Order: sequence, then structure tokens, then C-alpha cells
Amino acid sequence: MATAQRSRTELGRFRPIAEIGRGGMAEVHLAHSQGPNGFHKLVVLKLVREHLAEDPDARAMLMDEARLAGRLNHPNVVQTLEVTEVDGSPVIVMEYLEGQSFSALLRRSRARGTPLDLASCLHILCEALQGLHYAHQLKNFDGTPLRLVHRDVSPHNIFVTYEGRIKVLDFGIAKAAITQSETRAGVLKGKVAYMAPEQAMGKPVDHRADLYAMGSVLWQVATGRSLWKDLPEGQALCHVVQGQVPAPSTVSPDVDPRLEAICMRALATDPEDRYPDALTLAKDLEDLLDAMGGRPSTRTLGALVADLFEDVREETQKVIETQLKELAGETPGEQRIPTLLASGGWNRTTTGPEVKLEEGASLSTGNSRGRGSSAVAVMAVNAEATPPKRNTRALALLAGAVVLAAGAGLWFYPKAEVQSVNASGVEAPPVAVALPAAASDTAEETTKVALAISVTPETARIFVDDREVTQRPAEAMFDKPGTPHIVRAEADGYQSQRVEVVAGA
Repeated sequence: MATAQRSRTELGRFRPIAEIGRGGMAEVHLAHSQGPNGFHKLVVLKLVREHLAEDPDARAMLMDEARLAGRLNHPNVVQTLEVTEVDGSPVIVMEYLEGQSFSALLRRSRARGTPLDLASCLHILCEALQGLHYAHQLKNFDGTPLRLVHRDVSPHNIFVTYEGRIKVLDFGIAKAAITQSETRAGVLKGKVAYMAPEQAMGKPVDHRADLYAMGSVLWQVATGRSLWKDLPEGQALCHVVQGQVPAPSTVSPDVDPRLEAICMRALATDPEDRYPDALTLAKDLEDLLDAMGGRPSTRTLGALVADLFEDVREETQKVIETQLKELAGETPGEQRIPTLLASGGWNRTTTGPEVKLEEGASLSTGNSRGRGSSAVAVMAVNAEATPPKRNTRALALLAGAVVLAAGAGLWFYPKAEVQSVNASGVEAPPVAVALPAAASDTAEETTKVALAISVTPETARIFVDDREVTQRPAEAMFDKPGTPHIVRAEADGYQSQRVEVVAGA
């Protein structure tokens, strides 16, 4: 969808050259900084999107990221240079890195018929783990542990420069002791394919959730495909929380048994069964690399990346040179800046940016607050925050039931055949959801069922058994397990969604 771009004069003393990224709440620009006596520097700016500039939650989240980023100083973590303000909104100023994400590197090497060799992949992950360990162990200025958790570790947020350096990016949803904004009850952040079970269930997480995510990245490296690639997100989440992670060798029989053992330990359902810290995981990978004959040099890796993306690098440099000449007044300039596509191409337009999305959609899920138990997501359909045309986009409806009995939580999921009905009343295609789990025969008569529901957009109306639920977060409590309940969500401009939740189906 096309939206208006910022002009090059709207970012204070920084002059934007290109938009290089955009998320739900923030956008990222490559910019030129000019100082006295001929000082020039390219930097990256992260700021709240224009339509959210006055939103206190959006600004608070970016300030939280800025506070954390300002404390991070490690060769394997992207460097924050300063935090400033533009029109009263915070702007994070970061170093400009020339290179590509690990995700893009894997994708392009496969497309060229020469997948990245295992030694290079493991070296990249070892370096990223060094950065994560530093972040996990970081202390505040008074010596108290920050207990930082990235919460979004994935190939998209591991960066490899053309010089062969590795950096962990984007602490935008990281959590630490110094963060001030609160994640709303019923909202969980991260990419489904790399999400730890405790994170998927809305439970408190520590650094071991990041190690689980790194295990998922290892699984992808070992098999050549992302974990849960062919499953709907809701179904994948159910496998995650039930600990049903297949061994890499079930997909790729030639996987090194030593690599599989490392991968599956990192992917253990119980955090206590995972690696205790990122450094220990990195040590096992380094030992494996030594047994394989060693890791590539920084120079060798950089040359490999530079060669793979030679065309992108040249095109990027041409655009930067053109933009700098326009800023200097050497050539006629335009009032709108170009947009860098995720695939590495440039789009110059005055009507708005062209954006190519990568794998790994984000997800929100429900949480049963205040009862010591959580609800697992049972259906997930991504929806954009801006309402599209009627009948063209489905609501994101997540609902889960938890049986509360004798202090234990027993998980149940909806029936496999669920139909959604769109806004015009025409039946939509079936939505794939998780298979049901059997109820426990020992559940007592006093057992209750707690139902937690999350929906996007948040303005949607929610109905349980045709009775509207107006409280937020949306919750319901039932006395009788084994009874089906129909959850429905409706919003103007979206297809309605309907899911049947049965405890003990």
C-alpha cells in the first residue's frame, strides 16, 4: 500500500537519503550527518512512524529501545551513536552497516544454487551468540543485572557486513529491568518460527528464550528450511508449546549427529533443559567447527558476502552518491527520498514506498491474566493495522482454553475443522488450526475453564456464544469442561472470524 514519504528536510540536522525499513510502529532511514569543518558521516535513524508521532505508547517503546541500545557496546551488537529528538519525538542514531542480513544471505545463496557452507553458517551464529551473551550479562551503571532478553532473535536480525563482521540487530522489543513501557496483557511479541514455548504462552521469559530462538536458527541451518515452514502459525504454536519439535534428521537425514544434538538441546521445551547461557552454546558450536576443520576467516566470509551481493552493493553506492550530490546542490533534487527494498533494490517514487516483506510474521496471542495460567494461540490470521477494503483481509483472532484444576494447567485446542464467515455472510475457506488434545480423566467436578482471547485490530467486537465480551483483555470463565464454545470477532472492513474451542474434545 502506498503512503506518503517523508521529505528530506524533516529530520532535523540529519538529511535522509533513503528509507531502508518500516515496521508497525517505527521506520528506519539512511541519513547524512554534516558537522563543522567538512565533517560528513552516514548514519541510520530509527524513529516513530509519522502517524504515530503523538502516540505516547509508541514513543515510550522507542525510548525504551534507546535506553537499552545506549547501554550496549560490543563488536557483535549494532552500535547506537546517540539519541536525539525531531519535533518532540525520539530518534535513535545508529551506525551505518554495509552488508546483508543472514536471512538474505541464506536466501540468495540458495537461489544461486550454492547454499552457504555449514562452517560459514556456524561461524556467523557463534559470533552472534557472543553479542547475545554480552547483552544477557549486561549490568546497569549501579551494578544491578539488566536481565535483558532480545525476544526477536532470527536470521533477519543477524547482520553480516561486506568485511565479514557479524552484528545482532534490532532490540526493538527487547525487555530489561530498565524498560518503562509495559507489554499489554494479552499481547506477545516476536516471530512465530523462532518463539520459545514460554514466550508463546505469555509466561515470563529470560535469556534462555533467546537460546531457543537460536536453536530454531540452527535447525534452519541444518535442514535448509525454516522450522514450521509449511504449517499455519496457530498450528505451529501448538506444536511448540507441546514440545513437538522434530529432529533435523527427520527432514534432512544427512545432518551431522553432533549438530543435531546441539540444536535439540537449544530447542528443549523446558528452559532448564536448554543451554545455561549463550557462551556455552557457542562453545559447543566452536568445538564442532574445530572438528570440521575450523571456521572461515573474517576476510573470507566478507569476500563471500560481497561477491554474492556485488550488484546490490554497486546499485546502493550509486544511489548514495546521487543523493549526496543532490544534497550538495550539484544536481537537481527531488523532495521525496527513495526507498530501499528488502531484496536490495531501490524504488524512487513520489507516491510512496514499495516494500517487500520477508518471512517471519509477528504475532499476538492471548494470556489469562491473574490466574497463574495462560492460553495458547489456536488460530492466527495476520491482519494489517490499517483496515483494508471490505472482504479482502481476515481478522487476527486468537483464543485458547485452559482447564484449571488442582493447581495444574491442562491445555485444550479447538476442533480441526473450523469455518470462518466473512463480513458479507459468505462462508470463507476453512482455517487450519491445531488438532485437539484429550482431556484428563482425573479432572474434578470443581474444575473451571478459563478462556483468553486476543484480536487484531483491537477495535474489533468479540462474542463468546453470541454474547459480546466488552472487557479488555477479553476473558471468559466456564464451570464445565468438555463443552464447546464459539468465539467470534467482527470489525468493519474485515472478514469476520469464528473459532470453536472445546475443552476435552
